[in-house]
Amino acid sequence: MEAVLHRLLIWGAEIPEPLRRTCRDTEALLPEFEVRLWRNDDVRALLADRAPDYLRVYDGYARDIQRADFARYAILYFCGGLYLDLDVEALRPGPPLFSGPWAHSCLLCEETRLTPEFRAATASYPIRQCLPEDERPECTRRIANYLMAAATGDQTMKRILDLCVARSGLTVREDYDVIFTTGPDVVSTVVESHEDESLRVIPLAEADPFFRHQAAGSWRTDARAAPR
Repeated sequence: MEAVLHRLLIWGAEIPEPLRRTCRDTEALLPEFEVRLWRNDDVRALLADRAPDYLRVYDGYARDIQRADFARYAILYFCGGLYLDLDVEALRPGPPLFSGPWAHSCLLCEETRLTPEFRAATASYPIRQCLPEDERPECTRRIANYLMAAATGDQTMKRILDLCVARSGLTVREDYDVIFTTGPDVVSTVVESHEDESLRVIPLAEADPFFRHQAAGSWRTDARAAPR
């Protein structure tokens, strides 16, 4: 796995405070990582060079947050390394990502466990009606996409990208639809159906001593979607 920390700034000219301070503090605790900040033009250039079909999907999204979701998967697939959202705070020097129990071709983190009541509620959302009835309830375990690591060419990342492509024709009418088309529901669905020895999903309790997600939620336009 490449020792590169990838950051995304798809919208906005500069990282706002206090996120800039969070980024500085986090990067100071991860000195072994080279930091790369990707902007929209950088992502488009990567996709144009490596996967023009992905570029058409990326450009076709209705919301910037969908592009940001898709971009992080593509960056990890084509470049490898560690991805952190700008509002993810390192609390102490990070665990050894390249050796020991955290070392896998793909490293993901559990975000939350969804209650039966919540899963029953979201199963009725309009966008989930495209699924067979027995697949409409969300996965019990929601996997985060704010903290991920992968080796170049990792097949979990490829499956995530492919599912994003498969759902890219769906119309986004509300914030939950972002979670379904490009966000944690995509990641969770892939993990549930393709978890193998190359993939490690870190329990939240294991990641909590090292990283904290501030959940700034700046992408939202309404309050219906589940916490992300």
